[in-house]
Amino acid sequence: MASLLAIGLAFASISLLAAGKAGAESSDAGQVSASAPIEPSSFDGDLSQAPISGPSGRAPTEGRVPGAQRDAGSGAESGEGSARTPGDAGDASVSAPIKNFTGVRNTAVAPPDPTGEIGPNHFVEAINSRFQIFDRDGTSLAGPSNINTGLWTGAGGLCEANNDGDPIVMYDQLADRWIIAQFAVPNPFAMCIAVSKTADPVSGGWWLYEAPMPAFPDYEKFGIWRDGLYMTTFEGALLGAFVFDYQAMKAGLAASFQRFTTASVDQTRGTRLLPADTEGEAFGPVGAPNVMLQTVDAQLTSAPADVDRIELFEFDADFTTPANSTFAKVADLPTAPFDNSMCYDTAPSPFRDCIPQSGSADGLDPLTNRPMWRASYRVFGDHQSIVFNQTVDENGLNHAGIRWYELRKPLSGGNWSIFQQGTFSPDTTHRWMGSAAINRLHEIGLGYSASSSSIFPSLRYAGRVGSDPPGQLGAEQTLVNGGEFHAGPANRWGDYSQMSIDPLDDCTMWYVGEFGDRRTQIGSFRVSDCVPDTSISGPSATKDKTPTFELVADEPDATLQCALDGAALAGCPASFTTPSLGDGSHTLVARAVGVKGAVDPTPASFGFRVDTKVSKPKVKAKKKQKQKGKKIVLKAKAGAAEDVEVKASGTVKVGKKKFKLKKSSKSAKAGKKASLKLKPASKSVAKKLAKALGSGKAQLVFKFTDDVGNKAKIKKSVKIK
Repeated sequence: MASLLAIGLAFASISLLAAGKAGAESSDAGQVSASAPIEPSSFDGDLSQAPISGPSGRAPTEGRVPGAQRDAGSGAESGEGSARTPGDAGDASVSAPIKNFTGVRNTAVAPPDPTGEIGPNHFVEAINSRFQIFDRDGTSLAGPSNINTGLWTGAGGLCEANNDGDPIVMYDQLADRWIIAQFAVPNPFAMCIAVSKTADPVSGGWWLYEAPMPAFPDYEKFGIWRDGLYMTTFEGALLGAFVFDYQAMKAGLAASFQRFTTASVDQTRGTRLLPADTEGEAFGPVGAPNVMLQTVDAQLTSAPADVDRIELFEFDADFTTPANSTFAKVADLPTAPFDNSMCYDTAPSPFRDCIPQSGSADGLDPLTNRPMWRASYRVFGDHQSIVFNQTVDENGLNHAGIRWYELRKPLSGGNWSIFQQGTFSPDTTHRWMGSAAINRLHEIGLGYSASSSSIFPSLRYAGRVGSDPPGQLGAEQTLVNGGEFHAGPANRWGDYSQMSIDPLDDCTMWYVGEFGDRRTQIGSFRVSDCVPDTSISGPSATKDKTPTFELVADEPDATLQCALDGAALAGCPASFTTPSLGDGSHTLVARAVGVKGAVDPTPASFGFRVDTKVSKPKVKAKKKQKQKGKKIVLKAKAGAAEDVEVKASGTVKVGKKKFKLKKSSKSAKAGKKASLKLKPASKSVAKKLAKALGSGKAQLVFKFTDDVGNKAKIKKSVKIK
């Protein structure tokens, strides 16, 4: 069990190390402070038995103004469809909510700080300062309980004695573990990090780490990385960048942490750092440092030459030799211009009081001075991506929209760059407090708050598929209509929300955020159907007895199954060559199986024909053909059991002389015969032939070619009189 004495010793070790490195607390000092190892406490109880604290959530009733709510899903407001740049609404549409249930309600303080993530069997949510564990259908399995007395009971120390909030919930898909964190902020300060012992957050046990903080660790945000659990904090003039020995924490061992600081950029309100958080089933490259970022609005800084930008930092941790750890800014990425000065000129509460809501004159806090939780990091076949968002004044008139970004870096090397960016504000409704994530199909989901003078604070979401035009999101959906105005206390709203990806298919989006009067809602949706789609390309007819077909799945790394002529589906390569086939019609069926086991519900079917010879070519011509006058014309009919092109040629022999006939060609449909006429090759030949002809013999040749290039030839002899 962590004790106050242990906390004091750990904090002393940090201070001592910092004191030994002059300037360790200064901006961009480049020097690390390292803690002593922190021994965890152990929680081995059943959280379903934890004391219940406050309401679990119910239908909106308080603060209701009848008739004031419009249909938040229709966008039927004045100014709908007005253009916003860059990146107005695209064509892609997201699904309606799949799961949709009420989360924990905050009845004590504002903002609620809703956070939560989906796992294989649970959704864990936390707010200021309670948590609740649901199954995937929204049935409560534990809580709502206070974080300190529910999870930290018996641990002693600051984390059990205080329940101060700013919680963060994370599910680690790669380790199948859960994290619940919040701070304790009486001085001395502490960060309270609980790491589940198993995949079961209800009764599987937790390791509890009380990490002493050298300053108030406000607005902490976390990122799971290959070599550690990274955290950023706001410390006033400084921003804290931390890394915890996550490998030790998962094992319940004594774990240390390291800390750097950098200056908060002064843009009237200080900036915040956001750490990259791994998405999906693969970490980034071995040895790659964690990426942290902040956005800077140039017009609010003291340097007029500045440009609006994303500042990137890299934290490279070394737990064996902490002095080798590094933290430094590595890039300034100029963005499309944006405006963070939302509400800066309003009263009585500058910065926090200008997003309107139906039923109340009180405005809501837009929180524009920071990138919003999370920085969703994912590795694809040839690149790395980071997706995040921020709230901006999209038209200079205190109208909140969401600027979102995708950064990319090639896996082969090179630097981070802005791959795409867009500002989502398709009508006059304010949209803010967003959270974004990217799934395995390169689809981006964005959830956010929505409000206006005619709309109660609600939750909506939008998304895009990877093939959509860069910088565009599709039409939005509503997760929940507000039903009531936010009645306080104060005008604080959200502070953050959270989008996560379902680990069962690594595709479905889950979102939790605030709506109404300090209520929260949890829901899921899909940008596409989250199942792979299969296509087949190849010849529709061929003379090759072993033709090759290309099978394509639209999901990266999907496997393929195929079958010929009604056989059972079995694994096959993307470039599939058939066994030897007989002439006739055949059918190839193929389906993709995604990396998470999702199967294409409508397998691709491709009909084709193998044809190795011209089928039943025939020629009909009278053996004796009388000629009248000087016009010599020989007639025949030719065709086959399939579509063919027929070319006829021939010669006429009279005595010892031979006369060439003009070639004739016709197309013949399957089962039909085309009429062909053969005449002398020229007028002079016709004259000579007519003069010589008393009787003679013609040798006719008919050549057949079918649609796949097979050829056949038939000869006919005709007597001429």
